[in-house]
Amino acid sequence: PRHVQTYTRLQPPLASRPVGVRTHGARRPVWPSWGPAHDGSKWKVGQVTSHEWKAQNGASTLAAVPLGARSGASGTPGRALWWGVTGVLAAVGALITWCGLRVRRLLGRQTHPRLPQHVRIGTRPSPLACTQAKAVAAALRRAHPSLTTELVLMESQGDHTPGTDNVQAKPLAMSNVDFTGAIDAAVLAGDVDMGVHSLKDLPPDKRWGPDLSVGCHLPRASPLDVLVGARSLTALSPGARVGSSSVRRQAQLLAARSDLQPVYLRGNVQTRLDAIAQGQVEGLIMAYAGLERLGIFDPEKMVVLEPQEMLPGVAQGIICAVARAENVPILRLLRSIDNMDAHIAAAAERAVLDVVDGSAPWDGRPAVAAYMESKADGGWQLQALLAHPDGRSVLRAERRAPQDCSPERAKALGQEVGQELLDMAGDGFYACV
Repeated sequence: PRHVQTYTRLQPPLASRPVGVRTHGARRPVWPSWGPAHDGSKWKVGQVTSHEWKAQNGASTLAAVPLGARSGASGTPGRALWWGVTGVLAAVGALITWCGLRVRRLLGRQTHPRLPQHVRIGTRPSPLACTQAKAVAAALRRAHPSLTTELVLMESQGDHTPGTDNVQAKPLAMSNVDFTGAIDAAVLAGDVDMGVHSLKDLPPDKRWGPDLSVGCHLPRASPLDVLVGARSLTALSPGARVGSSSVRRQAQLLAARSDLQPVYLRGNVQTRLDAIAQGQVEGLIMAYAGLERLGIFDPEKMVVLEPQEMLPGVAQGIICAVARAENVPILRLLRSIDNMDAHIAAAAERAVLDVVDGSAPWDGRPAVAAYMESKADGGWQLQALLAHPDGRSVLRAERRAPQDCSPERAKALGQEVGQELLDMAGDGFYACV
């Protein structure tokens, strides 16, 4: 008949197991009637039912189902509709994929904004402060060769020495002297992109701006102190005048030699060194890192004090850069040069400071010292002390941490040590100050 087509079998009979099941009125298995033609092309006439297959199994021809005779058959109208629907679905899928990629790209731009190509770095005008700011700028340019940097000099309240000389009546901590506020204010105002500080000058977290964030810590220089003018503390003459404006150094100095006279010197590094030549003092205690960075450490005239003699100040020897907490591009830039060892040490030491801050009867920080040190065995050791200003009482505590200590774990360790120092001090620790 005209509606029945036949073809010559070119392959062995199909296996008796159906390859698919379709429902055409009654449920019955069907076999696809397709295969290669003589010329190697593909053709598909229709579908053969199981009854038709069994009736003609082994025959040289197969009776094909009339094209379009049943629902779902592969006739020309059905194929056109199927290809049309498939094309529409493919187009819709491609459009959804394209839109998804665009959305992800836009979200990525918001989460990771483009890094700046030029940054303004705020710093104090002293030679040491400029050297430290240049160190941050150089580290940024090494990490990002296309970046350009600019130093913006600004004086802080601590750079102005009251009176005509560089001697003051009280230590800096008792005089409410601020070395970081002017630069931090410029960062918040947008006058500069970041500010560079000696991390030891940064106020405790509870008294520092919540809208600012420390973006990086450069590799730590030596945190130790240096005695200038004598070969050791015991070599100083009885009653010698020793220059330092730090209440921490004063307390430890008097604990070692109660006969010595602290002199509260102010000024930059060279100004304080000149005080010995001018006869104002017989000795000085200064930070080793500052002398080393300026290239003026002289081992013939200066001696490094070990932590047992003079425990370093909190975060001494670490240069940091701060930025607005919401300035994601600048913080990303700074975190690319963050040194993890310095970060861990700073987290532990500043946690000690944060806990004991406010325990003294004056507005500034107490006589506190802390030193987080990486040991030869691969672990970390945190040493800390809290002292009476006249050295009559010095409290010490320490903890150990594993090599894989994180900044968060280091901070928790510092909080434990700080609380231990407060518990040992009790309520009457600062009596008679």
